[in-house]
Amino acid sequence: MAAYVIGNGTGAGGVRGIAPDADVTFYGYGEDDGPSCNTADGAQITEFAAGVKQATDDGAKIIFTSIGGTARVDDAPAVAYAISHGAVVIAASINPGVLGARYDDLGSFNGVVSATGIDRDGNLQTEDGEPFVIPQTTVVAAGVDMPAVGSTGDWSTSVGATGSSFAPPIIAGMLALAAQRSPQATGNQLVQALVATTNGAQHTPTRTEDGYGYGAAWLPSLLTVDPTTLPDETPLMGKPAGFPTEEQIAQAKANGYSPDERSSSIDKYREQNGASQSDAAPIALWVAIGLSLLVVAAIVITVIIVVSQRRKAGKERAA
Repeated sequence: MAAYVIGNGTGAGGVRGIAPDADVTFYGYGEDDGPSCNTADGAQITEFAAGVKQATDDGAKIIFTSIGGTARVDDAPAVAYAISHGAVVIAASINPGVLGARYDDLGSFNGVVSATGIDRDGNLQTEDGEPFVIPQTTVVAAGVDMPAVGSTGDWSTSVGATGSSFAPPIIAGMLALAAQRSPQATGNQLVQALVATTNGAQHTPTRTEDGYGYGAAWLPSLLTVDPTTLPDETPLMGKPAGFPTEEQIAQAKANGYSPDERSSSIDKYREQNGASQSDAAPIALWVAIGLSLLVVAAIVITVIIVVSQRRKAGKERAA
C-alpha cells in the first residue's frame, strides 16, 4: 500500500504514488506480536491504537491503516490524542465477505476518515448482487481492480486486486499534497477541505449514508482550497462508535495522552453515552484488505504514516 503514496513506477505493477516525495514511516505488526498492549492503568489497547499513539509522538501529519478492526473504547484516547495534535487518521472500511463489524469498524470512531473503495465507474463493491454499503463512510476512492505490488511469496509479480485497502493510501497522498501546499493547515482543516471538495467541485459538505459519505475524494479541487480558512475542528463527530468524545479530544489537547479509566466494555460505555449498538461481535481484528489474493503473506502492512511532504526545491515556495 505504501506504493500508492510514494511508488516510482519501477516495481511490480508499475504503481506510481500520488505523493512520491512524501516522507513515509512504516509501522507493522504480524501474527507473532503477542497480546494487545497494556497501559499503565491496566487498560488494553490494540496494535492500531499503539501505532496511532506512536506515530503521533513521532510527528506524523497523516496516519492511515489498510487493516481494520472493531472500534474499541480503550483505543479512543489514542485517536483523540492524534486528532488533538493535528494529525489526520484514515482507516479502510470493511469489505464484502470479511468477518467484522460493518457498523463498528475503525471508521466509526469520531474524527477518523472512513475510506471506501469504488470502481472506475464510481460503483461500490457488491455483496449478493447488491451495493455493499458502509453508512459511516467519509469519502470514497479507487479500490477495484487495482495493480497489487507482489503476489503470494513473490514481490516481482503483480495481479489485479480489489478492496477498500487501496483507498486510504490514495486519500493520504492527496492530503499530503494539500499539506505541502498549505503547511500551516491543521489535520482538522485538511479534513474540512477534503469533505468540501469531493466530486470535482468546492461545495458545502453534505454527507449521505448510502456508502459514498461526502463523495469521491478529488485532488484537483482539493488543491484549489486554502484549508487554513476553514474551521479548526473535526467535521467527523456523531459517528456510530460515539467516541472519542469532544471532551476526550479537548482533554488530550490539554493534558496529552490519557488512557480511559472506564470499563473496556463497549456496551456499558454506549449505555452511558447513548451511542448505537454493534451488529457484529467486537472481537479480534479483521483484515480490511479483502483482496483476491494475499500479497506476500508473510508481511502485513498495518499503519503507514505520511510524516511530511518534502519539497525538492525551495523555489516552489518562493514562486
